[in-house]
Amino acid sequence: SMEATGMGTPVQVPELGSLPLPKTNSDDNIVSEAEWDDPKVLQTALEKYSETLENLFPRAVPDKVLVEHMSKVLNAHGYTSETSINLVSTCRDEICRPFVTEIDQVWQSHSFNISSLAGMVFCGRTGFKAAMAHAPVVDGKERYVFWVAPHIALS
Repeated sequence: SMEATGMGTPVQVPELGSLPLPKTNSDDNIVSEAEWDDPKVLQTALEKYSETLENLFPRAVPDKVLVEHMSKVLNAHGYTSETSINLVSTCRDEICRPFVTEIDQVWQSHSFNISSLAGMVFCGRTGFKAAMAHAPVVDGKERYVFWVAPHIALS
């Protein structure tokens, strides 16, 4: 595994082989399924993907690392599953589902979906009222955590 150091203390990052990858060869041509199963082609694609990701989004980290780190920061400020509600807006594409699942698992609670296309928050006044009606009230306070994250493709 690799280490990501963009957030202070180094954190372990999953192997690149666990990340979804574009199926292209070094010439940016679509590769056949037979070529994709070739370890050399896979290694080349992994290296190119990693390089492209770092060039476009320096110090980017996987969902799991982001959610765990941000949750620790939020918890330290009193935002916990007992005191807060997570309102999550991602693109409605299924590729974003693991991010929401990670939030729900780390917080051990269900988040409230305020998603629209492209991860934009378009739930309106009624949507916000519905979401906020589910927030716990602790010591007379309601706390909301907004996670807004569209997915971004690399090519």
